[in-house]
Amino acid sequence: MLGFLTAGYGVSMTERSEYLERFLAEHDTPCPGCGYNLRGLEGDLCPECGERLELRIGLADPRLSQFIGGLIGLAAGLGFHGLFLIWVGYMAAVERFSMWDSLPPLVVGLIGSVGAIIMWVAMRARMRRLTLSRRRVLVFVCWGWSLGTVLWFFASMRP
Repeated sequence: MLGFLTAGYGVSMTERSEYLERFLAEHDTPCPGCGYNLRGLEGDLCPECGERLELRIGLADPRLSQFIGGLIGLAAGLGFHGLFLIWVGYMAAVERFSMWDSLPPLVVGLIGSVGAIIMWVAMRARMRRLTLSRRRVLVFVCWGWSLGTVLWFFASMRP
């Protein structure tokens, strides 16, 4: 009930500050902004950095490992495709070396990775509600997309 009350639903700023003071009277808690020990704080401002504080309840396990794993897989693909697209452009412009056959996998990989990252971030809350096995499958799909488009790029290069 304390979390519901401190979230701001029908509770005045004074009452929220009182909840915070009561909690900090008994706990050594660092300021999330600067790390200052807030034990015994009076009010809702950190005396070190001046940031306003509030008491909240959070998830014990936010289930972020699969989200981060998938995001890294997609970002790796994005970085690869972006760098190699620059390299192909350089080779074509400066070295007069034609690599136009390698362009489609890079463009598809780059656009697909950007779209997948946007979707991945937008669907984060929904993914948290999935089972662990489904989240793992999605992580493998992210890495598979990046690896597949990288392999397509190398397969498209002429010897």
